[in-house]
Amino acid sequence: MDDATLRDRVRVLLARHRHRASDGEKLWAGPGSDSPCSACGLVITASETEFELNFGPDAVERLHRRCYAVWDSERHRR
Repeated sequence: MDDATLRDRVRVLLARHRHRASDGEKLWAGPGSDSPCSACGLVITASETEFELNFGPDAVERLHRRCYAVWDSERHRR
């Protein structure tokens, strides 16, 4: 996915879930859990790093390393 498309998808994610523009309650990073990335939609495999952002019991975002970097950049621009 090209950078412009990824940034657009992240902006939609942030607009849809405004509280996710905060730091969240917890941030974890580790091997992927074969879950889909909240930004790009592709599976985060065990050979990739997964960033898991917890915003509450029912509010979790899972992101690839690159997708997390875009998310972090875009949330600070708001």
